[in-house]
Amino acid sequence: MRVYTHWTLQGRTISTVTLDNNEAAFSLAFVPFTARNNEMHLVVGTAQDTLLSPRSCTSGFLRTYRLTEDGVGLELLHKVG
Repeated sequence: MRVYTHWTLQGRTISTVTLDNNEAAFSLAFVPFTARNNEMHLVVGTAQDTLLSPRSCTSGFLRTYRLTEDGVGLELLHKVG
């Protein structure tokens, strides 16, 4: 995954997160957690060993990241499958 600036015309990569075990990201959402004082988190849906045709995968996961460094970094908090 890549954290990318959008506020400049050139844009640039600020940080990257490498997914392990042949995972690919397919969905994401910014979610406020009330248990953490409505702090925003990034939840990413990933699939492992994905085939597009026929559509299949061996596992699916939700990864929860905390935004760090004023929103330009990510810290993995939890991965559930």
